[in-house]
Amino acid sequence: FLPKEIIENTVKNGKQVLFLIPEKSQGNFWIRKIQQTTDNLKLKTNNICFFSTDLPFRKYIESFKKIRDGKSKITIGTRSALFAPFSNLGLILIVEPENKNYKSEMEPRYNAKNIGEKLAEILGINLILVSSLPSIENYVESDKVVAKREEEVQEIKKEIIDMKKGSKMLNKDIFYEWSSLSQPLFEEIKKNLLLKRKVILFINRRGEGLSVVCQDCGWIKKCKNCDAPLILYKKSDKNLSMVCYHCGSISLPPKQCEKCQSWKLVTLGSGIEKIERELKEKFKNSKILRLDSKVAARSTTQKMVLKSFFEKNGDILLTTSILFRYLPILVGKKVPLVGIISIDSLLSLPDFRAEEEGVKIVHNLLSFTLDKFIFQTFWPNSQVANFIKNGYNSFLKELLKERERFFYPPFSKIIKLTFSHKDSQKAENESLNLKKKLEGEVKNKSLQIQILGPSPSFIQKIRGKYIWTTVIKLKKLKANEKKQILSIVPSYWKVDVDPLTII
Repeated sequence: FLPKEIIENTVKNGKQVLFLIPEKSQGNFWIRKIQQTTDNLKLKTNNICFFSTDLPFRKYIESFKKIRDGKSKITIGTRSALFAPFSNLGLILIVEPENKNYKSEMEPRYNAKNIGEKLAEILGINLILVSSLPSIENYVESDKVVAKREEEVQEIKKEIIDMKKGSKMLNKDIFYEWSSLSQPLFEEIKKNLLLKRKVILFINRRGEGLSVVCQDCGWIKKCKNCDAPLILYKKSDKNLSMVCYHCGSISLPPKQCEKCQSWKLVTLGSGIEKIERELKEKFKNSKILRLDSKVAARSTTQKMVLKSFFEKNGDILLTTSILFRYLPILVGKKVPLVGIISIDSLLSLPDFRAEEEGVKIVHNLLSFTLDKFIFQTFWPNSQVANFIKNGYNSFLKELLKERERFFYPPFSKIIKLTFSHKDSQKAENESLNLKKKLEGEVKNKSLQIQILGPSPSFIQKIRGKYIWTTVIKLKKLKANEKKQILSIVPSYWKVDVDPLTII
């Protein structure tokens, strides 16, 4: 859905249009889409350009000059296009503004949506957010919400599988493993393959499993540098390794518990390698394609995998969230069966946005579903399950109640303060001292602010440094009041306003 009339009127009035997209890989698709949408304008090829700071230098300069000289009537680009030298900007559109790629993780850690709002305010122009499922904050804070109703489609059958009842333990030579597939999902896959029908299976984790755990004492194998659970990888039956995502260290898996010396070690969680192996064992005659950053790191390879699945002879697509990068390109592509093997590792995170992110995953996967959708989970009463059973309005109502009760966005703004040091005591003391100073400032100003922490970060140690986090929740303050609060924070602290996560 694109506001064709608004775009055309902006260009006819001699103004420029900025069209932000979350992924560079979508650039060519959106250029073609805009050309089709604005065919009445009869724009020339050089009137539409793509802009991003990671373009080849010559192409970057060429696009820069077109925008500066007003020759580019419509500019499509990633978040950096907000800083292009527009001569007469008249409209800003942001596609999927809740996408994480709009948030810069480098200083000054800006969010493209917030910059777009400020730019539109300064120039007195419209900002339009285009989303298949807006974030809670965007939905509540927008001045106007225009819903485009999709064409009526055949009702999708949805089934929620409680994995506390539907999972099995498999006795392997090295570890005891949970079976990734419940019996109902296994039977549905088998039935669809017999009918030569395609299947999409989703998992939001790489690796063999979440971690290696001792079933007797609860010991977990962790990285010595980072204090984070190591992920088990299996290259072959005899080639196992454990990898840390944070520092990249690699070690051999334990033969027994390093705490109680028990031999009863299990893998918890379901990584994509483990599921791929299980699928190949159970469906030997089927062509199973895998889409994740390990086997398809480049966008060209990812597109080849998708083309092979949708247009050729792929039977099962086992995918991570990389699939969602190509949502606009794959509009209309549907398969009879879509199953979520697990997103419980996401839902178990102590972060207020976890459930909302889970709902976004489900929503995106439903767009690929023709007949049946299966959701496997250990938490059948979660907000994600509520969304599947009762729809978006019910989910929104419950989540807003929860957000208001605990003073989370959109009822507050969040600032995340992070300090790290090789000395754990130094990290703790520094964080406690800052909290005292912040509390003094808040008391003097009589501001409505909550300070959470300080506390050790979710991953307490990364690359040999201990991490402590303080979270500030505050009502919308004037710029000078926020500046006064942040002026207390030393320059060597990491400051993140509107962070993607608080853990």
